[in-house]
Amino acid sequence: MKNIGLIAPLWDWDVKYPFKTITCYPPLGLAYVASYLEKHGFEVSILDRTAVFAQSHFSMNALDIKTVEWIRKFKLDIIGVSCCTGEHGDALKVAAMVKRDFPHVPVVFGGPHASALAPLLLEKYPIIDVCVRGEGEISMLEICQSKKLEDIRGISFRKEGQIVNNPPGDVHENIDDFAFPARHLLDMDFYTKRSTHLVPPLFIRGTDVISSRGCPYNCYFCASKVALGKGVRFQSVDLVIKELELLIDRYHIKALSFVDDMFATKKKRVKEICQKIINKGINKELKWACQLKADIVDKELLQALKVAGCVLVEYGFESGSQKVLDRANKKAHVSFYYSAAELTRKAGILFQANVIVGLPGETVEDAQMTLSFIKKVKPDWLVLSRFKPLPGSIFYNELVAAERLSVDIWERLFILEENPFNCSAMSDEQYSRMLHHLHRQLFFIRSRKFIFNNFKCGIYHPRLIFYGANRALNPKFKHLIYSIFR
Repeated sequence: MKNIGLIAPLWDWDVKYPFKTITCYPPLGLAYVASYLEKHGFEVSILDRTAVFAQSHFSMNALDIKTVEWIRKFKLDIIGVSCCTGEHGDALKVAAMVKRDFPHVPVVFGGPHASALAPLLLEKYPIIDVCVRGEGEISMLEICQSKKLEDIRGISFRKEGQIVNNPPGDVHENIDDFAFPARHLLDMDFYTKRSTHLVPPLFIRGTDVISSRGCPYNCYFCASKVALGKGVRFQSVDLVIKELELLIDRYHIKALSFVDDMFATKKKRVKEICQKIINKGINKELKWACQLKADIVDKELLQALKVAGCVLVEYGFESGSQKVLDRANKKAHVSFYYSAAELTRKAGILFQANVIVGLPGETVEDAQMTLSFIKKVKPDWLVLSRFKPLPGSIFYNELVAAERLSVDIWERLFILEENPFNCSAMSDEQYSRMLHHLHRQLFFIRSRKFIFNNFKCGIYHPRLIFYGANRALNPKFKHLIYSIFR
């Protein structure tokens, strides 16, 4: 039987700013693929280069040496590489290393980036042999079983110098068939070590869980559908509870985060999960977090979450401007955001606000409205992101069609830290100034609770204090700060 290796690459920003790689999350997508392959008799190993990078004192040379040693140790017959857009640089580096030292080993790319750009990747990079489009479990299994590539749905490959794109694979409706991810192949002591990243601001041992696949919405900045397809598929409630019990018993976790695209797509199911968590006494052992959409939140749902042990809810607010929300097809009204914030606070649950700056059509006035909104709702935690046109998203397709960006913008999308690509209605100068203004305002002008939460984070990870301060300082000091605390 073949030996299969699965590799999770580094994110491009981790290469440039390694001190940000303080903790990382287990590559559950690869772990699900590994589990499915193991069920069919294959020997599987997983290498997470982010984890190895952190454990190697952020030495790129040591990481690359360990990667080659790992391939040689397990005598791998096929190597699968997961690839999100932010990982493409390191993914290509890994493929080049494999072809240099192990030219006979096929390299299979999968994940959102490969799903969106399979023909382009195969045309441009001969070091890639096959791209899996969509979910990887079934297609990867058939590749490992040596089925003829022409007969495997959902893949792209080369044949006689030509790119062949097979028909899409069927969406596997019963995701219970994929449970559980092969966490035994991962260094779970590393992933579950105490951290404030999983359920901020708690400094606690935990991990993450996926209880569903897909999202019912169609936000124009999101590319998840290119890999997961349309609609939502749910793991059975009993299996969700069984997985939580397994994580508690085997890995002694005290916290977890449901990383579903949208946890409460079905309120009835969520309430059933909460009730079983209570009935099993899991709520006495676990604190947990999830992501909700603001317009579906009500008092009854939040109360059920609270009693079941939920301590943090993430809201993808994205913007405080209704015009920007409509342009992004958020299907939500700003008034829902204010209501959700108030209801969540009254329920005694912390909430995190996720905000994107620089969305297409956003003006200086729109960005100011977002700043005003954040000041009013006073989130307990805030994630401020710059808009990046992800391949496979509607915004990406629109911008390419309008010739506002080249189709290969992704090659430098996640390394434009100092000079971010501007897709908004602001001039480049306005956009740069607005980013700096928002970082400065949101660093210094926050509720006391928000500052306290960040301070707690900084106590456990002091470098984060310098990183946050750096974002608020004048840009000319950035390189100095990075050089000192790298």
